[in-house]
Amino acid sequence: TGFDKDNNQYAVVFPTNLSDAENMELVHKAGGRMIRDGFLSNIKLVYATDHKFQSAIYKNGALFVFKPFIKGGCITMDQTRFQIANK
Repeated sequence: TGFDKDNNQYAVVFPTNLSDAENMELVHKAGGRMIRDGFLSNIKLVYATDHKFQSAIYKNGALFVFKPFIKGGCITMDQTRFQIANK
């Protein structure tokens, strides 16, 4: 299957014992970029820049990877530091 550059956002669930910095490093190593936090601090919404992102992020320690129902669509209570930094 080809890499769909328009459909490459993922919600990634990491172990709760990892820091935000560790999560960001794992996303980067897997070929992705952080978009923002999800509702819980161990859920990150990411943009995959590499067609092997899903298998790579699992190898890097992700517990689950799934497509959010709506792009940018993990539930949040307020703005995250990623949204604030992009303004």
